[in-house]
Amino acid sequence: MTGDPLASPAMVVATSAQIRDPALASDGADYLLGWSDGACIIGVPGGCPPFRLLAARLRPDGTGIDAHPLILEDGKSFSVTPSLTWSGDRYTAVWSTGQALHGARVTREGVVQETGANGGTVVQTSSPDQLTPLLVTRGEELILITKHLGVSGFSVSWEAASVASSAPLNVLAAGPRTVLLNIPYSNSGSLTAAVSPAGFLVAYDRPTPDTQATGGVSRAFFRILSVLRRRRAEGG
Repeated sequence: MTGDPLASPAMVVATSAQIRDPALASDGADYLLGWSDGACIIGVPGGCPPFRLLAARLRPDGTGIDAHPLILEDGKSFSVTPSLTWSGDRYTAVWSTGQALHGARVTREGVVQETGANGGTVVQTSSPDQLTPLLVTRGEELILITKHLGVSGFSVSWEAASVASSAPLNVLAAGPRTVLLNIPYSNSGSLTAAVSPAGFLVAYDRPTPDTQATGGVSRAFFRILSVLRRRRAEGG
C-alpha cells in the first residue's frame, strides 16, 4: 500500500435524515455498504419510527453502482448494527432488531435474497437479551458471532455458530452454538474476529471487576480458536 492516508476525497454514497451503523464488505472487486436508516426523536410521541436496513453497491473508486439503495429491511422493525461479509458467491448481511437477529443475501448483480416475510430471515432469537451480530467467512464456512447483553445490563457474553456458506440463513437459527466468552457483572466489552488457516481468531477487551466502580483497567486479549463444527447445508 502506498500514498498518504486518506489522500482521496470523501465520497457521498447515501443521503438520508439519519444514517447510522455503516458496515462494509468486498467481493474482491466491488464493495457492499450497509447501514441503518432512520431518525429518532426521544420524548416525542411517534418520534421514533422503525429503522430500515439499506445497502449500496460501490465501485472500487467509491462511486455507486445502483441508482437507488437496496432495501434489505423496509421499516418493519428497528434494524441496527448490521454486519456484512462476502460468503463465496454472494454477500451475507445480518443485523439486530433488539432481541433477534435477521439476515439477507445480496448477489453481485444487486439482487436481494432470503428477505423473509417480516424483513429478513430470522437467524437467532434470545429474549430478553439484546443481540449484536458479527459475521466472518472462512473458506466455505460462514461464522456468526453474537454478542448478548443481559437485560439487567450487567452481563456480556459472545457465542458463535457456523454453517456452510451455501446454506440457507435460517439454518443458523437452529444452532448449535459455542460460547466464546462470558463476562458476568459487566455491561461493557467488545470483540472482533478474523479468519486464519488454523481456525479463526478473536481479540477482545475485558474489564477488571472494579473497572466501572473505581476506574480500573481493561485488558485486551487475543485467542486462536479451532474450526467450529458446522451444520451441513441441508440443515443436518
